[in-house]
Amino acid sequence: MVVDATEFDASKLGRKIGVEELRRIQLDMLDALADFCDAHGITYYLSAGSLLGAVRHGGYIPWDDDIDVNMPRPDYEKLKQLSGCRLNDHLEIASPEGPIEHSTSFPRVCDTRYVLRSNSRDGKSVYYTNMFIDIFPIEGLPTNLKRVRLHYYHTKALITMRKLAYFKGPLSGQPGFFKTARTIVRPLAKLMGYRFWNRRLLKAAMKYRYEDCEYVGVVTGYVHTMEEYIKKEGYGTPTTVTFEGKPYKAPADWDKYLSNLYGDYMKLPPESERRMHHFDVWEYAGGNQ
Repeated sequence: MVVDATEFDASKLGRKIGVEELRRIQLDMLDALADFCDAHGITYYLSAGSLLGAVRHGGYIPWDDDIDVNMPRPDYEKLKQLSGCRLNDHLEIASPEGPIEHSTSFPRVCDTRYVLRSNSRDGKSVYYTNMFIDIFPIEGLPTNLKRVRLHYYHTKALITMRKLAYFKGPLSGQPGFFKTARTIVRPLAKLMGYRFWNRRLLKAAMKYRYEDCEYVGVVTGYVHTMEEYIKKEGYGTPTTVTFEGKPYKAPADWDKYLSNLYGDYMKLPPESERRMHHFDVWEYAGGNQ
């Protein structure tokens, strides 16, 4: 059973695992996903920090502890249909639209044998989920940049309303205009319910049909917007990169993708910006063994 909660029974938490074991489990998850995709003609690409790590470090960025995959929307729908949202007895594909529901605004492969606690940087928000790999659907986008920016403003607003509707407790973040605005609209978000905002977000995300568009990008993620706006041919027929000693699929023009996202991506960031996620992970007594 997928864990997706702001509160959790600590008695169900087993042995705590470290970063190296966490990475080994994630690599097994990535292998399962990649093997299924390869066997069924489904396109996927390593993306964001995982692709950067493959190109710059040959694997994980030393201070990173998650895996990101981008997948064209039609391929993601095919993955759901053919897998039934289950890759094996402990790997399930959860998403905001279901059938296995998840509160994130994008799909995840979840390992139900492990529970992960994520803490906001200010310590005000805690969230429990399973060990995961993020899957970001690649959506079609218009060529007019003004329309693209408006589209992102719209989807980001829906993502914010979905989060406000789902999460309990005090709002995290520094005091200011945006926190005040979120405080004001939170009652409306909760009144409509997070499933309402999930439906609105999915409809908005798929507004521009992937197959018909020259440009594409990820619109349901939390962080990136225009940085991942790219010609579809930039993804194209996948090429291969090495990640932790194994070959995985990557965008055809990964240099263009990474340059858009990070600029001079081979240059290491200052040490002050080399932050890992705020994750703690345990074996889950209620998960599949």
